[in-house]
Amino acid sequence: MDREAVRRIALSLGADAVGFCVPRVFHEWQDVLEKRVNLPFEQPDVARRIDPFLHFSQAEGVVCILKSHDLFENHLAKDEYKVTSSSLIDYHREVKGILRELQKILEENGIQSTVMCDTEGLLDKQIALDAGLGFIGKNSLLIHPKWGSAVHIGYLLTDASWEPDPPVEGSCGECTQCIDACPKGAIKKEGGLRHLLCLSGMTQNRKAAPQYLEKYLYGCDICLKACPYNEVKEREERFIYREEDFALSHREFQLQYAEMEFAWLGRNLLHRNILWNQEEDR
Repeated sequence: MDREAVRRIALSLGADAVGFCVPRVFHEWQDVLEKRVNLPFEQPDVARRIDPFLHFSQAEGVVCILKSHDLFENHLAKDEYKVTSSSLIDYHREVKGILRELQKILEENGIQSTVMCDTEGLLDKQIALDAGLGFIGKNSLLIHPKWGSAVHIGYLLTDASWEPDPPVEGSCGECTQCIDACPKGAIKKEGGLRHLLCLSGMTQNRKAAPQYLEKYLYGCDICLKACPYNEVKEREERFIYREEDFALSHREFQLQYAEMEFAWLGRNLLHRNILWNQEEDR
């Protein structure tokens, strides 16, 4: 099965961009990750973050996909709160659904693979970078020339090899819009993320100190909306919540929000984030 046939199939299944690369151990990240203070939800095993062969020992190639999502401005009233624009559904399910369909087709053609999307802990942005799907912006996010940085990454590690796609030549240049927009000062002036200050991480970190969360309950997309590579749409009601929306039992919460990306946080952490935001509103 040739590479371009696989690309066409992946696009037909719902991927917005597809790239290929050769799996490798990201040795250049080992020292950085060993010194890093992990957030509670991050993979603590450095080896599993840098070594694809620990996830699929027979890996010879990578088929990487991007799935784009919309961004919304969502100016809010006093009693309203929001989640990041990508949260309409759990993107892990969406991306893995595409990859599993592709996996079946590859298997019918004698190619074995394993599905990867975020939760396994491997450095997905580095995979996408190697697969020619963008460059790394100053806010540490992958930026695709067409789809910008509002994308989710997933990939198959395959036992078939593929000719790598060429790297994307690009940079943020002198642009500092994401740096200027970040309310927590999490993006360094020279580029790169102070991950412990990132608002998105704060909303998910059960050990974070109380603070104002800019009316976010889950995640943050402020730097994405500031980026000139991205398009921002008007208010979207489905990303906006009020405190009473979570006045539910744990079971009721899981039944109502099971498909949402933030469901894994649970009701209690969302209530905590509401309280932290209310302190600023008073």
